[in-house]
Amino acid sequence: MQHNYKILMIALSIGISTNLKAQLVGGSNTIDLSFIEYKKDVVSNRYNDIKGLPYLLNDWAIGSVKSINNVEKKGLMLNFDEVRNEILIKDNNGKIMSVSTPVIEFTILDKDTNRNFKLGFAKTKLTDLTTFFEVLEDRKVKFLKRNIKGISENKEYSGNIAKSITDDIRFFLVKANNEPIQIKLDQKSIFALLADKETELTAFVKDNNLNLKKEYDVIKLINFYNKI
Repeated sequence: MQHNYKILMIALSIGISTNLKAQLVGGSNTIDLSFIEYKKDVVSNRYNDIKGLPYLLNDWAIGSVKSINNVEKKGLMLNFDEVRNEILIKDNNGKIMSVSTPVIEFTILDKDTNRNFKLGFAKTKLTDLTTFFEVLEDRKVKFLKRNIKGISENKEYSGNIAKSITDDIRFFLVKANNEPIQIKLDQKSIFALLADKETELTAFVKDNNLNLKKEYDVIKLINFYNKI
């Protein structure tokens, strides 16, 4: 998988036209981002017979996508299919399309919060280089989140097969080599990877009354670690 992804990334870079590269030099404010490919085979009823939410959000939200060349297109109506690891766009006519290459990052507004997602992290047992992670802290040590959704099937008394979305939220820290290491939201698991600053972190947790079973408090802790 990793080898195939590297080939894909190289091919994408080569495939960008000379004309586009010239536009990049001129700045991204006026650039035509039509090079972003859209898969047009997305259907809105693909999960009609399945209970649960396969998407990141209940509804469409404004957001942006960023290319492998660090060029950004803003003002899109987005959602994210967490089962298929697929960015979805709805155009002005209500047509739904999924983003293909070469998008490597997207941001989506959830209520009052901009949520940022990136791919390209090292492969784990549950993810690969094409997996989008939500980036909760993005400096020296990165704090990542991934809701690994799937579809389960259960046979009912009637004999029918009932399908439902399963949720499996995982958290990771990235310290070196772009490698996500899975953690639990508890002090023991987190401090095991941040042992070089354990004294300072212990004091910070106590002084700020942090509960490291809570995602937001872990973000505060990692943010503090990245500053010391």
